Amino acid sequence: MEPGGGNGWRPDRRVRHRQMSTRAAAVIALTSAAIVGPGCGLGAAAHSAGAAGAKQSRSALPQYRDALRLSLTIPSAVVAGTQTPLRFRLQNAGSRAIETCVGEAREVRVVPENDTDGIEGITISEVASGRPPVCRQRVGLAPGEQFEWSETTAVSGIVRGFATLEVDVQIVDPRRCDSPLGCPDMRLTASAPVEIR
Repeated sequence: MEPGGGNGWRPDRRVRHRQMSTRAAAVIALTSAAIVGPGCGLGAAAHSAGAAGAKQSRSALPQYRDALRLSLTIPSAVVAGTQTPLRFRLQNAGSRAIETCVGEAREVRVVPENDTDGIEGITISEVASGRPPVCRQRVGLAPGEQFEWSETTAVSGIVRGFATLEVDVQIVDPRRCDSPLGCPDMRLTASAPVEIR
């Protein structure tokens, strides 16, 4: 899967529900103001800040697993060796707003329809960041909202006929990217049927 304009990382501004600008990357800014009155000491303010910091430090990955849904749309038939468009949709199926980020890593697999050998999938393309996970496209999603983008990949002729194309997409928690290990990350998988000619 190639980066850049040819493959593309092309978020589609037209298809976003409750339209969000990709340049803004759907960033949700949460601002809190702490007002300390005459009866409040510095100890109370420090306790409040510490509690907020502890809440912020918790990874959002469990929430992502419960609420985020990834789907894939591809042409019904593709020619082996040619660039195939992949259309992804990331949806927040939960009840709370989510701030997340699409990372760089990808893995594309083909599973033959007539698989009698129990093959789980043949990897035909893999992109690893080669470094700690980083945030590539920041996305803020209200409940029920979705974000779509396009990429391309070359489907090899190692499998012919009817099959299923599976793609793993890296999702990262952008709130904790200051760690030496990079952003906490996970993978979401989407699949679609295809005929490889």
